[in-house]
Amino acid sequence: MLESIIRDPKRLEALKGLRAIDTPVTENPFPQIVRTVADLFDVPNAAIHLLDEENQWVKALVGEKLACRIEDSFCQYALERHDTVWVIPDARRHELFC
Repeated sequence: MLESIIRDPKRLEALKGLRAIDTPVTENPFPQIVRTVADLFDVPNAAIHLLDEENQWVKALVGEKLACRIEDSFCQYALERHDTVWVIPDARRHELFC
């Protein structure tokens, strides 16, 4: 299922329409959004990742940079649950991410 979502033509077209993949971090609003989210939810880590057909791009980050394969990432689960809101209060205690 993840493979079909990652390669979904509508999603990829929308992503290309953002023109954010190849821009420097300083030329997009993502760092401010991530800082605001981290402050609002009082969390030490927040990030925005964009995924094209082959790569995962970190566009903004507050806190630790955690490297992992997409198959093991929050992104996989966010894509699979794209039609619902999914809240993980503490990833250290969540069965999928601990």
